[in-house]
Parts: sequence; C-alpha cells; structure tokens
Amino acid sequence: MAPELKQLTSSLPTSKISGESRRDWLALSWLYPNSFGKPRLINDYNSVLVRGDAVEYKFLLSAEDLSTRSRGGAFERWLEACEEVADHRLSAPGLYQGIRALSWSDGEPVWLHDEPCLDFEPPDQRLLNNVSDIAIVRSRISNRCLFANQLNSQPERALHLTARVARSLVGFHRSSQVAAPIDFDRVAQAGEALRREARFCGRNLIAQTIPGSLLEFVCQELMSHLERFLSGPYGAIRKAVKTGLVIDCHGGLEMNNVAINVDGMSKQRPIFFGRPPRTDCARINYALSDLASLHLDM
Repeated sequence: MAPELKQLTSSLPTSKISGESRRDWLALSWLYPNSFGKPRLINDYNSVLVRGDAVEYKFLLSAEDLSTRSRGGAFERWLEACEEVADHRLSAPGLYQGIRALSWSDGEPVWLHDEPCLDFEPPDQRLLNNVSDIAIVRSRISNRCLFANQLNSQPERALHLTARVARSLVGFHRSSQVAAPIDFDRVAQAGEALRREARFCGRNLIAQTIPGSLLEFVCQELMSHLERFLSGPYGAIRKAVKTGLVIDCHGGLEMNNVAINVDGMSKQRPIFFGRPPRTDCARINYALSDLASLHLDM
C-alpha cells in the first residue's frame, strides 16, 4: 500500500455510513478494477455480494447491519474472511483471489490494499480501527459449470461426470484428514448436534407409523441404538475421528456447490465451494455424510 494512502486512512476519521448508503457506494463501478464490469448487488443474510463479469466481491456485514446473528468488529471479520479462503484451498483451488479491506474517509470509500492479499496478515492496528468493510474476492463461476447444469446439458455423459465428482470428493476427504485436524471441542458439539437431529428424525418417523405395528417397533429400536451410539460427551464420534471415519468434511454439499470445467482453473478435477463456517456442526461428520447429501440432492 502506498505511504500516502496509509497517511490518509490513518489520519482521517471513519464516517458513520448507514447500511443503505453503504450499498449505494458498493454499486459504483469505479470502486472496482477496470475489467470488473457493471456491479450487480445481491443481498444475503450475512453479506452483500457484488458480482462483476468474471470476479465477485463478498462483503461481510458488520454487527450493526446484521439482524440474524452477531459478528464482531473488523478484526473478527478479517479472521472470518481468512478462514473462508483457507477452508477452500483444498476443495476449490484457484477460486479465491484474496481479501481486501475498505475504509471510509470523509464519507468516501478507500481501499487499504491495492490488490487482494493472500498472506492473511491483518492490517496495522491504526488502519484496522478505520476499517468498516472486509471483502472476499473470488472468481465468478459461470452457471454452465455447475454440476446440476452440466448433468442437464449433457445427459449422455451423466455417468462420466458423476464419476469425476466422486473421485474428486474422495481426494478432498483424504486430504482434509491430514490438513485439518479436528479439535475435540468441535467433535463434542457435533456429537450433540447429531444426537438432537437423530431424536428429531426418529420422533417424526415414529409419528407416521401405525401404533403397535412392526415398523413402530423397529423405529423405536433404532432410536435406542442411536442413543447408545451417540451417548456420552463424545460418543462413538470421537473413536470415529481417530480412525478417520469422521472428518472435517464439506458440510453443505449440493449440486449447486459443485462446479466442473471452470474457466481459468484446473480442468482435471471438479471444485467444491460454499462450505459452511467452521463453527457449523454439519462439517464434523462421517465422510459418507457429504456423499449422502449430494446423492439426495441429485
């Protein structure tokens, strides 16, 4: 970053910008590189996505802009952005270009980085105090590359495409066992979440059976087995982590989170994106859970 930019952003106070005013600024084309194209804003529950022709900026909303969940200041959002980029290095190599921080000086936006950065080093504390927005920069995936659309447009190659996705998913799972050791606090939380989900599904299933029927008896036995299987602070999940059956998997694998033959990326392997944050218990699960989720969506 240029010294004059550092001096500008550290000496001028950050103006209070309302959510609507900020969105108006984010829609201005001069805020982005010349090749960006016309910005198109998409509002999500915890972010604002600004799409260009080939690149998109995902702005993480600050705490005051959120109504559904809390989020800390600029440093916490910087860490959250770094985690998202790092979490996709194995599953979607080449998709993420880096992170940029935005400051508001005299009511106008100023980038703290000339280019997206991947070193994950947070800005200097003096600059961080003025940061109001953190943007994750990633390549835009064409709809034609999505797995669902590939299957629809090439039904004769469905078996081949599915096999490619399956091989890549196995490779990602094997890599994630080595690259992302699981903290056992997360294992305990995931075990409790699985127990609650099993109870909920079991009760719904029993409610649909005929009282006194063989199916009701089988469902009750299954619920009892699951209770024993998932009992204790960790249950069977802790043992499964040690054997590699439970891993830090994708956690949100659907056909629209899988892309094939993405421009500018490896043509040899599909990519998996849209992973939930690390705090999401759905990520700590049996390796087969990703496959089951994708199979149900298909």
